[in-house]
Amino acid sequence: MKKKKSLSLLKKKAWKLFSLWVRLRFSTYGGTVVCVTCGALIHYKDAQAGHFFPKSRGLVYYFHEKNVHVQCVGCNMFRGEQAKINYTIFMQEKYGMGIVNELETLAPIKYYRSDYELLIAEYKERLKQLDRLHNPIK
Repeated sequence: MKKKKSLSLLKKKAWKLFSLWVRLRFSTYGGTVVCVTCGALIHYKDAQAGHFFPKSRGLVYYFHEKNVHVQCVGCNMFRGEQAKINYTIFMQEKYGMGIVNELETLAPIKYYRSDYELLIAEYKERLKQLDRLHNPIK
């Protein structure tokens, strides 16, 4: 009998697919993306999927599509307060003035095996759709 993957392995796999989708969904045909906090043009492979509200605040923020966007490594890891200010401006311009409040008041959630499996299947499919958009002659 095949051993089931641990929840942590499923979470890692779901994050890998989700992160790739975040970085690819706004990429150009050549793979260039724009950091939402500083405007730097970078290749999606060099970019990160950065959280507005950090993952440490709970799973409700981990895979939330309005909470995770393309960032350069510098903004996601090192630029601190200025990056947070710029990210806030981006969020308000993209989603409206109430987005920070909306995200801040999300109720905590718990992910089960089936939730991770659904995320994995969903983002595999979304990545296939992006691939078809970027490479229509397949």
